[in-house]
Amino acid sequence: MCYTSSLSDRRLIMRLIFFISIFLSGQFIAKTSISLTGNGYTNVLVTIADDIAEDTTLISILKEWLIEASEKLYIASKHHVMFEGDDGNFGNLATVLVHEWGHYRWGIFDEYPTSRDTYTNKIIQFYLHNGRWEPVRCTTEIFGTMFNYKSDRKCRLDYTGKPESDCLFQPEYGSEATSIASIMGHAYISSISQFCDNNATDERTKHNAESPNHHNTRCSGQSSWEIIRQHKDYKATSPGNPLANSRPQIVLQQTQIIGRFCLLIDVSGSIVLLTMQKVDTLTTVIKTIIPNESYVGIASFNDNGKLLKRMTKITSESDRNSLALSLPTTTGGSTSIGAGLQKCYEELLTLNNVSGSVIYLATDGKENASPYIDEVLPNLTGKGIVIHTLAIGSSAAEKLNNISKITGGSSYFYPTNIVNSTSLVDGLIAPFTDSSKDKIILIKTLHTQMSTQQVFETKFVIDDTIGRDTIVQLTTHVVRDVNLTIKHSEITFTKIGTTGDNSVIYVKIPGIAQIGNYDIFLSSTTHDISGTLSIFSKPVSSKQAVLQVNVLNTEPEIQHSASLLFPLYAAVYKGSLPVTNATVMAVIENEIGESFNTALKDNAIGADVSLNDGIYSCYILPNELSANGRLSIKVIAEGYSAKVVVEVTRSPGTKFTDDFEEQSIGPFMRVALAREITVKNYTLLDKSIDLLPPSSILTLQLSNVSNEDNTYTLSWNAVGDDLDRGNASSYDIRYSDKFQKLKTDPGRQQTITAGIIPKEPGETESFVFQIPNIQTNTTYYIAVRAVDDQNNTGDLSNIISVSILNDQYWFDDENTDGLSIAFLVGISIGAVIIVAIFLVCVITLIKKKKVPRMSNYAI
Repeated sequence: MCYTSSLSDRRLIMRLIFFISIFLSGQFIAKTSISLTGNGYTNVLVTIADDIAEDTTLISILKEWLIEASEKLYIASKHHVMFEGDDGNFGNLATVLVHEWGHYRWGIFDEYPTSRDTYTNKIIQFYLHNGRWEPVRCTTEIFGTMFNYKSDRKCRLDYTGKPESDCLFQPEYGSEATSIASIMGHAYISSISQFCDNNATDERTKHNAESPNHHNTRCSGQSSWEIIRQHKDYKATSPGNPLANSRPQIVLQQTQIIGRFCLLIDVSGSIVLLTMQKVDTLTTVIKTIIPNESYVGIASFNDNGKLLKRMTKITSESDRNSLALSLPTTTGGSTSIGAGLQKCYEELLTLNNVSGSVIYLATDGKENASPYIDEVLPNLTGKGIVIHTLAIGSSAAEKLNNISKITGGSSYFYPTNIVNSTSLVDGLIAPFTDSSKDKIILIKTLHTQMSTQQVFETKFVIDDTIGRDTIVQLTTHVVRDVNLTIKHSEITFTKIGTTGDNSVIYVKIPGIAQIGNYDIFLSSTTHDISGTLSIFSKPVSSKQAVLQVNVLNTEPEIQHSASLLFPLYAAVYKGSLPVTNATVMAVIENEIGESFNTALKDNAIGADVSLNDGIYSCYILPNELSANGRLSIKVIAEGYSAKVVVEVTRSPGTKFTDDFEEQSIGPFMRVALAREITVKNYTLLDKSIDLLPPSSILTLQLSNVSNEDNTYTLSWNAVGDDLDRGNASSYDIRYSDKFQKLKTDPGRQQTITAGIIPKEPGETESFVFQIPNIQTNTTYYIAVRAVDDQNNTGDLSNIISVSILNDQYWFDDENTDGLSIAFLVGISIGAVIIVAIFLVCVITLIKKKKVPRMSNYAI
């Protein structure tokens, strides 16, 4: 299956970030939603990184690139879309921008070589077709030359019978280039202007469905243009005038770094305990999370809105204490969320330029008194105010998620009936972690529960990207006499709570915390402790790449069914470099007090799109859900043997192939919270009935070719019984000399008996086979399906091709590496015999001439 709009949720965002990473900043003027009006995209917001010096020349160049990109997008989309509305600043070559827009907006994939050989980890540049090793490319109308880019000689076959790993295909580029497709394959070629198309009448844009590129693998051979035609953008528009002005309107805005926050708290007829918990946690936010120089106000609501603290600039600890003491302590009355929003709105208006200000709304009830949300929301959206929401418990208003969505905010959920949940603290901290350019990195959160005199112990890790302003804190209602001790090597930090600590006790490690493991000890001699430990830090330097985890889910609802496949994605990166070999786990909590854990993997199985790209994925399965309502999803990432993938490369499709190396990064810990997700139409399932098949195998490749006896070796990564869970039972391997027949009707094609017992998901399978009565000048197509113990069969794998190699290019005198083993052995034996005869002759000659043994001519 090829995702269109939803796949962009997963990979597209990170792809776009990579593409303009040198220009990107975490500071946004206000969150915007890209929309399509007529034939033009509007609200495309682009930012320039904080560490890039202000430069009018740079801004001019970025404008020119965006203008050119809009023109190229209009042409490539066959006059359907262009960039039209307000924009910040983009960057990079215009065609490459359109290439990345294809990822970001339409969910299409790269068509240049990206797959790596299972055993060598090198990019697979060629595939065997019609007796030739063909270069991986979208259209066969891209012309060029094959050569070894390291030795600058002709390519050879290596010991596997395939082109050596340093062999590449170099397309024509520059002034001699005539190719016009494909943007997703060779965006760097100046003549490229079109996407490949299945139905093209122009051979230059004709899609090559048999090329084993990432797009064909993920989209079952459909062309990029075919996928774009299925997208809502295409269906919602008609081709515009080819001569229309595609120049976008570009508006420059300067980010306002200083934060302006209004904390809005529900104090209506709520349970007193919930109000205490909210106050405790908001105390944490005020005392340790909200950045210095921020303006903070506090309001509450029941029947009416009430201003508890006017906008206050935080410049000292006393400012923080004053704000914390202003938090409400009493409850009662009806619930008018609109009244609270209006009160925050009025207070924010006292500051200049209210756009980008933030209201954080925490509530556990439904509105039952006017003014209602719908009555006041237009005022807030009109001023560009962002609203983050936290739904506390199952009774919280259903509109909260929509409020956040409309205003560009985030919505979170805290299940009150799960004792060990950390979602209240996580949800109240999350929106503030990137509220300034001095980003806060959440390392770990966990619930603590202990009796008097007990000692609670846990650990955390400081890695080399963080350590400044590191804080370990406990949020609980009573902190008096609580002993919080942190130990690292020979260093110890201790804090003992007092009555003046207002629900929070914390230790701040001075300066830059040393890299390594830290131990936490927590105890009390006078009372039991129930609370949440949270550890966070800041980057060592604003210029240093920081290891971060981001949850990428964007779909707010799960429409439950027996065949539900709801994907969850988390990106783990150090700067722009993907982090591999991490352990990533999602903790999922629902409204009825149940929770479960599920692992996210970066193994190109199930929900995961690409191997080792730093994006960890899983499916939430239908039988793991047990009720309608909200879900809270916390992602925990840890690395003890993790690495970053450092590419010694270029941008998509440059002249030379890439290489890469993996570098160890040392231990790390991170926590990230997903936005609230709601389950709808839940139906109780019979868990004894297995309806889920194994995942599709998307890693099938040709790992070895024997040109002497036409024996081929396949390899692929094993999948599971239910998608990527458990072990499959068998494999169904099929082949045909007709690509389309194998693709559309695999069950009727020829079978290759394998007898392989499937391995654990992610492990490498290998299978050697011959095609009976193989014919010269015929291409055979091969695919694999996994089958479970209930005979549920997975979707067809990616299709690979084999044929008898008869291209003389590979059999000339230079290609000795590719000669048959038998021939090489024969040459070796012959050479030994010749040398032996030569030695005998020389020795005989030496004896006859009685030459001394240490002669200068000795052999």
